Amino acid sequence: MEQNKKSAKANILNMQEVQAVAERLAEDYIQFLNYMSNNIVKLTARTLRLGKKDCFEINSLFHCAPEIWQGAGRTQEYYVEIDYFFYFSIYYGIIRPFKKGGSFSVEMTGKKEQFLKMSSTQRYGIMLTYMFGEYLWSESSCCTYDFSHALIQDKFMPVDYSQITDMRKFKYLYLTFPRLFSAFGLLEIKWVDTLEKDDKNGMQHIRLTNLGSDIFRFIRIRDLLSVGDEERTVSLLNKFTALGSTVDDVKAFMQPETTSGNVTYILKVELGSCMRKIRIGGRATLEELHEAIQRAVDFDNDHMYCFTIGFGRTKKSYYHPYCEDEPYLANEVYLQEILLYEKMKFEYLFDFGDCWRFEITVEKILPEYTVNAEVIEQKGRNPKQY
Repeated sequence: MEQNKKSAKANILNMQEVQAVAERLAEDYIQFLNYMSNNIVKLTARTLRLGKKDCFEINSLFHCAPEIWQGAGRTQEYYVEIDYFFYFSIYYGIIRPFKKGGSFSVEMTGKKEQFLKMSSTQRYGIMLTYMFGEYLWSESSCCTYDFSHALIQDKFMPVDYSQITDMRKFKYLYLTFPRLFSAFGLLEIKWVDTLEKDDKNGMQHIRLTNLGSDIFRFIRIRDLLSVGDEERTVSLLNKFTALGSTVDDVKAFMQPETTSGNVTYILKVELGSCMRKIRIGGRATLEELHEAIQRAVDFDNDHMYCFTIGFGRTKKSYYHPYCEDEPYLANEVYLQEILLYEKMKFEYLFDFGDCWRFEITVEKILPEYTVNAEVIEQKGRNPKQY
């Protein structure tokens, strides 16, 4: 009987607490979107992240996880709430990078209004799903390791900053997680009064909130550590139906803005002096693009391959269908789902032994559909495969 009571409690959230936190988070996110809409924002050329000045200005508008840095000298990853909002918006197509002249900027899409029409608790559930299902597991395996270690050791109970002798080895745990969890109302942070020269953290101590304790029980984070990417997201989507967001609502939002695939891509494929431009439809898979490239350079198509697409936390590798242990397979994703903007670059790696690395650039996106892929321009000889 006692066990049943505990189980029931683990599946109940205080919706008043959720509502209050969701509204505060929504205010910050709307401030972020308004800034991105009303200012000329340039992304850094190498990492495609927001610049230091924009990060400092955006952060001054927030209240969920305030920072105490007084100057615009820190890069995007230090402004954790901004970093999360940025990649969440990219991931779900709310903002789209594009290249104008020699620099990259961003533009809003119709997904913004679709997202803002939802209730604050619906948005909170979707944003939690992305945080626990995607964001915290992307870009760095150290992040996941520290996260797992912290949960097993109950490190999310009250921690006194002064007892940590070397904060550098806890970079991800004590920098990323507390700030982000604070924005979601899961942790309270006590900030130091004055930021010392070598202090990249600014926290005196942290405390788990009642909502944080409920959320961690509710979604059973330990269970998420043992499942693959796709299973993790599905599990979370089903969990957060309790927040007033049906799975259908979430799935509708998660669909790409252009769902028909009635577009055509002009892709420039380069390897040394060899260049081939391929015309291919949006409903083609990466597997079909692989086959088109093989034909274009007259390779034997007798080895494994992968495509690496995206940047920062959005970067993913899509493998040959025989690589069944990999989370993302090339025959399961359409071009229109992942090729987001003109001048976008990505890599095609063929033959994991000889490592033929092709650079691919999205030259143009045309509002029409091409049934069969074809080479429309070529320069240079085919590389000799053997």
